[in-house]
Amino acid sequence: MIVQLPVEELVALRPKVEERLDTLTMIEVAETQFQSREPEEDIDNEEA
Repeated sequence: MIVQLPVEELVALRPKVEERLDTLTMIEVAETQFQSREPEEDIDNEEA
């Protein structure tokens, strides 16, 4: 489907596709890093 687009439209779409891929990559990296962190100690619920 995309290969049927005229070259001009492909050139115009390229920056939008690159931005979307960059965003998705950053989200994936952030989620991976968040999941790999060890749970933090919950000091708010500790009794004195």
